[in-house]
Amino acid sequence: MADYTEKRDYLCDGLRHLGFQVFVPEGTYYALVDIRSLGFEDDVAFCRMLPEKAGVAPFRAQRFISATLLPDIWSGCLLQERRNAPGSHTPAQEMENPFDRKTGWRGFTMKIAAVQMDITWHDREANHAKARQFAEQAKAAGADLLVLPEMFLHSFSMDVSVTAETLDGPTPSLFRSIARAMNMAVVEGLCSKAEAPDPRTCRWLSA
Repeated sequence: MADYTEKRDYLCDGLRHLGFQVFVPEGTYYALVDIRSLGFEDDVAFCRMLPEKAGVAPFRAQRFISATLLPDIWSGCLLQERRNAPGSHTPAQEMENPFDRKTGWRGFTMKIAAVQMDITWHDREANHAKARQFAEQAKAAGADLLVLPEMFLHSFSMDVSVTAETLDGPTPSLFRSIARAMNMAVVEGLCSKAEAPDPRTCRWLSA
């Protein structure tokens, strides 16, 4: 817990240093900021601009929070790699690109399909069908990697009697077959049963 608190404080301090109004989280792995602090009004345009200008990919909080409550909030991932000493912050555009240290990666490109889908509550078959459809669309578009949403299988249900699977269960089996058939790597979240090494499992499946 102390490690997460340190990372949270590091991230929030850095965001304040950049001029954002920060809503410090008490129990989440992300932090929310008000983009109006820096004069931005359009959250969609802001989220599209940030990866290009700063190499950081935020996500819109409106996917989780009513726009009438927090109309101009975006959130960034808390669990980021720390490249500076505690208390120091370097503008993102000045940070070293870690791939530049690996000369073998230069010139390598990967097309990634990041899926956003309407998840059907506690309906594995329906969500499997939607995910397969997105996989087919991704492959047709030339994707090398398919990344599915967190908790795509049942939405944010805590009923493990419904959501949990073994690593040879229907969901990992489905995406192994998709990876093989489409020659495309797949990342999917999974609530694993006790015999899995870690109940918090993100599976990377490749052909």
